[in-house]
Amino acid sequence: MSTYAIKADKFFLPAGPQLGGYLMVEDGVFGAWQADEPSCEIKDYTGSWIAPGMVDTHIHGFYNHSTTDNDPEGIDISSTELARRGTTSWLPTTFTDGVEQIKDACAAIAQADEGRGPDFCGARIQGIYLEGPFFTMKHVGAQNPAYLIDPSEEVFDQWQEAAGGRIVKSAMAAERDGAAAYAAANGLNFRIIEQNGNVQDTRHWYGAIDSAAAKEAGEKPADRAKLLSEISRYASGKCDQRVVKTWINESGEMIEFIRSIMEDKYGVKMIYTYGDEARWPAENAEHNTDYMYPEIEYTYDRSSGAARNELLLDYIRELGYDVDFKTSLAKLEKDETGRITGVIAQSTEDDHFIRYNANKGVLLACGGFPGNPYMMEQLDPLGTSVTTACSYSPADKGYGIRAAVWAGANLDKEAAPMLFDRGIVAPGVDGGYVASDSAFGGKAFPGPIRQYNPGTQPFLKVNRNGERFANESSPYNDIVYAAAHQPGRVYAQICDANVLEDAKRFHTIGCSAQTLSLIHI
Repeated sequence: MSTYAIKADKFFLPAGPQLGGYLMVEDGVFGAWQADEPSCEIKDYTGSWIAPGMVDTHIHGFYNHSTTDNDPEGIDISSTELARRGTTSWLPTTFTDGVEQIKDACAAIAQADEGRGPDFCGARIQGIYLEGPFFTMKHVGAQNPAYLIDPSEEVFDQWQEAAGGRIVKSAMAAERDGAAAYAAANGLNFRIIEQNGNVQDTRHWYGAIDSAAAKEAGEKPADRAKLLSEISRYASGKCDQRVVKTWINESGEMIEFIRSIMEDKYGVKMIYTYGDEARWPAENAEHNTDYMYPEIEYTYDRSSGAARNELLLDYIRELGYDVDFKTSLAKLEKDETGRITGVIAQSTEDDHFIRYNANKGVLLACGGFPGNPYMMEQLDPLGTSVTTACSYSPADKGYGIRAAVWAGANLDKEAAPMLFDRGIVAPGVDGGYVASDSAFGGKAFPGPIRQYNPGTQPFLKVNRNGERFANESSPYNDIVYAAAHQPGRVYAQICDANVLEDAKRFHTIGCSAQTLSLIHI
């Protein structure tokens, strides 16, 4: 067994950077970092920083060599130069091109990979990414429209044979004929289970970063690093920044995907809110933050009566998929290696159990746990102590989270809830749960739901002693959590009959801006 240690000025480790010390390497595998010098061979890299290698999943070549040059030597040169710059593995990516040209490109990549010996020093080829040619003219982008075709299993098989089984990723427009069959043929078939009896509603408004609509409106590109920092700060650091970053980087593309379905297929117009109407007021930066929300917001015209999620259900059914309603997740199954292999579900009608085997994996999209008072009090004691009303789906009882934890997933040690300043209760009623015979778990919040917007306005707010206790222009969370330190964990808001005229003077966005249409006094 070969063991040695690397000495360097700084190591970037999963738990954070470490200055100095030694990183153990056993049989070519990185081990633990330690501060004290070990009694083994030391490879001295004083003056250097040691960090994990980067992985590039979408790159068409490097160092004056393209993946479509059909040149194995060029692929090797790209790999070598990528490694020099810290990228240790990559997915050589093809363009939209003729069928034979893509086949030749896959063969050249495979030839380069197969010809590498153990002494080759370059970025590893983790697989091949096919970018097209299964796109549409509507969103062809920089791809050559002359080569656009419908997805074909037969054509893909030709490419995969030439690639030696290395194709691991394929981009396509889901609306093209044959898209569902293509996806299913390549192991991407799926089934959705839903514990409720019908499609559930979700928020109509959602934000996206640097979308096509934003660019058309003349919006400047977002400062993504700053936005990541601000969102993390707003969550008091209690968030996985990798998840936030994924949204920042991919939300623009996702919104275009949704828009193409809503507008192109169903004729439902998307509505974009941008500019000053969507921005947090600049003057708030002096005492709050200047970048709370994305500067472009999306909803859709609901005058037709069409519900977005019902249209999406129709869409996936047309593609050959379906949803098993009244089917609740009970347990995740895994093999001896710990890999998730499927789920055990239970019918909510007659309680019989159903096994779903998963070839590629299981995607949990089960919501949170606001409908489960046991989990709420355990995981968010401060939040539940100040909450007065909850506009939630009662079905969100955290069963998906529970199943994941049972299967070995890590649970955040502390919740990072988002509390809206909305619940209205009668004088003398405290915040927090009260007994309820009709609610799940025998507990509910005292205020009625759907009490929109009065609390989101920057009117004077006082505690039960008539004392101001917070900056009324603060975001939703700030006011609610400030109330946690006040008698009864509630507050009173002072306004008069001029409330609607006063609200017109405020620069409010999102839900707060709906006051004029939703409040009735």
